[in-house]
Amino acid sequence: MRTYIGKLTIVASFAAAACAMMIEDARAWSIQVYGTVRQPVVVSGDELSNMQTVRVRLNEMSRAKEYGGSFVYRGVPLRSVLEIAAIEKEETDFPKQVDMAVIVRGAGGSRAVLSWGEVMYRNAGDIVLALSAEAVIPMKKCSDCHKSAADYRRWRDPLHKKITLPRLVVTGDFYTERSIEGVSSIEIVDPRPKTPVRKMGGAQSPSFTIITGKDARGPVSDLASFARIELSAKQVGDGKGFHGLREFEGASLAAVFKKLGINPGLDSVIIASAPDGYRSLISAGELLLSPSGKNIILADRLAGKPIDKLGKFVVVVPDDLSADRWVRAVEKIEIVGFPEKASLSIIGVGCGDTALITLEAISAMAKADAFVCTADIGARFSKYMGGKPVLYDPLLNLAHYYRKMNPDVSQTEAKRKVEELRAANIKTIKETLASGKNVAFLEYGDPTIYGSWTYWLFEHFRREDVRIVPGVSAFNAANAMIGRNVAARGSVVITVPDGIRKNEAMLAAVAKNGDTIAIFVGLADLPELMPVLKKYYTDDTPVAIAYRAGYAASGKLVRTDIARVRDVVEKEGERFLGVIYIGPEVR
Repeated sequence: MRTYIGKLTIVASFAAAACAMMIEDARAWSIQVYGTVRQPVVVSGDELSNMQTVRVRLNEMSRAKEYGGSFVYRGVPLRSVLEIAAIEKEETDFPKQVDMAVIVRGAGGSRAVLSWGEVMYRNAGDIVLALSAEAVIPMKKCSDCHKSAADYRRWRDPLHKKITLPRLVVTGDFYTERSIEGVSSIEIVDPRPKTPVRKMGGAQSPSFTIITGKDARGPVSDLASFARIELSAKQVGDGKGFHGLREFEGASLAAVFKKLGINPGLDSVIIASAPDGYRSLISAGELLLSPSGKNIILADRLAGKPIDKLGKFVVVVPDDLSADRWVRAVEKIEIVGFPEKASLSIIGVGCGDTALITLEAISAMAKADAFVCTADIGARFSKYMGGKPVLYDPLLNLAHYYRKMNPDVSQTEAKRKVEELRAANIKTIKETLASGKNVAFLEYGDPTIYGSWTYWLFEHFRREDVRIVPGVSAFNAANAMIGRNVAARGSVVITVPDGIRKNEAMLAAVAKNGDTIAIFVGLADLPELMPVLKKYYTDDTPVAIAYRAGYAASGKLVRTDIARVRDVVEKEGERFLGVIYIGPEVR
């Protein structure tokens, strides 16, 4: 079923035109799914609109008891989107996914933290990514029940608010703080990837401890002081099937937290674990916002008798369709948050076609809140940027580029203007980081091989505070164009024109040994380099020039020799996008 997008239909006396404005066209955005997945993916609005959708209703109410309107949403189950990426743990001896969290990020830095279990072990329609919305308008006039407009405005006005799509809609939450707008990314997190699991037959724990950061409460050895609750739960495991209807008695986990003065934030999760390492994760949101949260219990009695064979305490999540999140012999209950310190990163997006971007680069871009990139990169990789702002174009920080854009400006004036621009841009980056937002520089190729950021970035930021994400370099793509191992019988030296001019001894050694030299950004400087090159290379020395390496449609390899290379470069006309190889291995 194709989702109906971009239009709101209302039958009521209110102005339909005004209500229609609150819905944005969902096809203009995309959602990145990354983290502990087999493959990070970017799902566009068009792709989602062609998936099977469900229709759900949400009556919005904040924890402060503020009404936010009633809406019918049509959207794709969150589960369906996660299944596209294929959640898959790495390097763990606990392959079950019941201890994983799902972090959904939206507009304005908003985020919602869910458990893997509440997404995968509940009905798919409980949590959706909404593509369209329709306000639920009362059939009667508000004035029929309320004497003045002031009386009913607070109930009416929310129905006409603007809704930024896509929207995460968590229908099971009574308080709707986790139903966030403008979803841009979904991260799958394994909070305890290195925690070992040990085989311990008949694992027992006489007590449990609640850990919040560096604080520990307990050990708790009985639940006599807590309000009691009884419930029935169907024990159906994914592996062993149905194991009967269980009659549990114990204390609500939320009530235990409340009595002990523990107040988990909505951006945190609760991990319950046993002595053998078995563990499961519950989100603070499903515990505190959903009516079913009160049924998540610490049980100490089964069928009217103290629990012994299962350990003294069992965490029971009765509303799950599978009992795999139940934890017996509970020893430890941890409250784990996901603090987000603003970070600065430099991401290599590859050397040409968008297909050459790495999975790690896609994941890193999903975490960014703002970018620094050229107009070209911004246009070609927009689907991975999620509509987030670009702070500035770094090319404007280079004097030669500034003069190219402003030919009437002198070299001295261009240098002064560039220094002013750079200072203003550095200030912008620092202010963005200070506001809690992540900033990412997007660089061509691999930023550690050739990147202008190296000339100034570390003057203002500590190296340890900057994360570098490598990318596929033009060097790699050019080698593929040449079609052979250019270091098969010697070394490869990667350099730039200044490296040759300032170190002729290096050039002499490379030429004498018959090694390969690769010159980045050397096309424009070739006339000046030729006298130096001819000192150490004969006219018949093979030369290969890889133009636009990494661009499948426009890439080109030209083979020549030292005697003819200058004429070839002048004929081709390209001044920047080319890697020059010199040496017998490029013949």
